[in-house]
Amino acid sequence: MVACPTSCKSVAAYQQRLSITRDNIRVQREILDLTSNRFQNGLNSDLDVQQATAVLTSTEAQVPSLETGFRRNVYALAVLLAQPPGSLLDKMSAEKPIPITPPKVPVGLPSDLLQRRPDVQRAERELAAATARIGVAKADYFPKFSLTGFAALQSISASDWFDYSSRAWSAGPTVQWEIFEAGSIRANVRVQNARQEQALDIRCRRSEYQSRFSDF
Repeated sequence: MVACPTSCKSVAAYQQRLSITRDNIRVQREILDLTSNRFQNGLNSDLDVQQATAVLTSTEAQVPSLETGFRRNVYALAVLLAQPPGSLLDKMSAEKPIPITPPKVPVGLPSDLLQRRPDVQRAERELAAATARIGVAKADYFPKFSLTGFAALQSISASDWFDYSSRAWSAGPTVQWEIFEAGSIRANVRVQNARQEQALDIRCRRSEYQSRFSDF
């Protein structure tokens, strides 16, 4: 697929060259007309007219070769896109700017380029997340302590709503320990360990590839 952007750039380059050539032809024709008028009025020599004619003829001769190159690249692009050769000719005839090239890849080791790959970065994040989930699963082995409380106002009559006797509050610790869920907790820990090993295997493969690239 690298050839597709190259063909697009070639098509745009031929469009630009054709546009510039046609502009030059228009200007050179005006120059030839001006030179011919000056020759008829005795202000220029016949040599000036012949030179202007030769320049115009030479520029006009460039158009067929540029058009041929334009069509050849359009046909090549159509073949790369699995379309009939002439299917893109009308669409690509409209003049467009040359596509901007992507930014340069920073200079560095091939292993550094591999490390910037999205799938490699994803593997590293998955390994970190899997390791963290193991700690969360093992935390269920231990009891959880918490301190809860509330404060409120309660009264039968609205007149003494804000009196001291209307205040009510409660506070106390709570303990949560899933003693009878030990089997489920152990199973969850094994699952998280398996996920970490899978993520670690992917991470080790990345390190192996990185070490191989660093040898080049």
